[in-house]
Amino acid sequence: MSAHIQVRDVTKRFGAMTALDRVALDIGRGEFAAVVGPSGCGKSTLMRIVAGLDTADGGDVHVGGRPVAGPHPGVGIVFQSAVLLPWKTVRGNIGFPFEMGGVDPRPHAARIDGLIRLAGLTGFEAHLPHQLSGGMQQRVAICRALAPDPDLLLLDEPFGALDAMTRETMNLELQRIWMESRKTVLMITHGIAEAVFLADRVHVMTARPGAIARSFDVDLPRPRTAETVEDPRFRRLVREVRALFGGAIGLG
Repeated sequence: MSAHIQVRDVTKRFGAMTALDRVALDIGRGEFAAVVGPSGCGKSTLMRIVAGLDTADGGDVHVGGRPVAGPHPGVGIVFQSAVLLPWKTVRGNIGFPFEMGGVDPRPHAARIDGLIRLAGLTGFEAHLPHQLSGGMQQRVAICRALAPDPDLLLLDEPFGALDAMTRETMNLELQRIWMESRKTVLMITHGIAEAVFLADRVHVMTARPGAIARSFDVDLPRPRTAETVEDPRFRRLVREVRALFGGAIGLG
């Protein structure tokens, strides 16, 4: 599998504080990768550098074989908060990236319709954000990120604000969407079980200054289901990741 994301010895400082210390990792094209680590270890900073929203003080990042020197096309981003436009409908929010790019969204109606079906939002096209549950708002945010057909999807704690039951449902939904789209995904999460459930490979960061402590291949069959969490292999991986921090990372 060819590397879609290459991070080489990335260092980031904020004044006298070192947030990232020579971080290095490769993520293959079409791979679902997760990064976990304790609060404040620099996970979100790393994602922002990959997205071109922040710059490293040392090292370099390549996406699709090209150095990242700023925001770049071909990347969709979903944050913990859906950040939907309250005056736009589900359809309008999903089509907004086209408007932002100065493109009429109407010729892309078929793609928008396909994403609505993919995310199980059929029947809610004309709803405004305040009429949707938190989980449905995050589905809209994921569809919005996918609307321009990016090669890479970056997820920064996308389900962190949801209750446990909704979060489990959204994990299943995200897996289904990824299996149909086969985008490269880099997900930042505090949840060890969530990372193991979703990812092909889990990268574990140390406490600040953040560095990659260890990477785990997740050799569990797909599609993963609610029963997967009872698989001895799943439980062993969760224990191994948690043991690196003595339980310091969130247990979700």
